[in-house]
Amino acid sequence: MDNLGRVWLEIDLDAVTHNIKTIRRIAGKNSEIMAVVKANAYGHDAIEISRVALESGATWLGVGALEEGIILRKAGIEAPILVLGLTPEDQIDPLLFYDLVPTICDLQTVKALSQAVVKYKKNARIHIKIDTGMRRLGIKSEGALDFIKRVKKMNNIEIEE
Repeated sequence: MDNLGRVWLEIDLDAVTHNIKTIRRIAGKNSEIMAVVKANAYGHDAIEISRVALESGATWLGVGALEEGIILRKAGIEAPILVLGLTPEDQIDPLLFYDLVPTICDLQTVKALSQAVVKYKKNARIHIKIDTGMRRLGIKSEGALDFIKRVKKMNNIEIEE
């Protein structure tokens, strides 16, 4: 216990670049790569990590909450950003304003989103979260197909595949 000094962490951005390029090579040019930078890139500066990841071949960014996506947009990042966590109905307006993609896991939220996109004459892309057994969030797997069919009938909502 002779080293009780401050703790620090160094992020090797060249390693981030190398890793994403390796994933790109393995996955192929037609694959999408999402760099998940939630929680400020786990405390390592989401803006800088996002820029390096996108320059290296990532095509999407993933954030945990709406506010994190807004920070990236305000920093000038234009790549698609998926909000992995819940987006409450009262956050739909900023979600659309900042062109963020929500993860949907209930009919009430997608109905509110559908009404908002019609009101603003916009389209919205969404991802649907399906609960495959963790029982935390998501549409129950046995009801997922019916849920997807209902969403596909909604105006101006596109389920990304």
